[in-house]
Amino acid sequence: MSFWTSFAPHSRDLYDSLYPARYIKMKTIWKIEGMSCGHCVAAVKSAIESVPGVDQVAVSLEPGRATVVGSPEPAAIAKAVEEEGYSAAEIGQES
Repeated sequence: MSFWTSFAPHSRDLYDSLYPARYIKMKTIWKIEGMSCGHCVAAVKSAIESVPGVDQVAVSLEPGRATVVGSPEPAAIAKAVEEEGYSAAEIGQES
């Protein structure tokens, strides 16, 4: 029997209601393809910053990576980047 079920059957529900997943900040690493200059980096950074739930963004041209901190929907990040003319794929995640 787990702690949650032995302590109180509804404690996990209470915890989930007090701390929903949208408040958990994650660091995600994205592979960005199609960038070739500083303007591209700025366009991708601006696009990602416009996504709800994004707290911080760092975009690097040379490895073609973006690091995103926050709790955004991954599909929203991919869509925002693709609307700027680049491709994005999530390659890693940390909590």
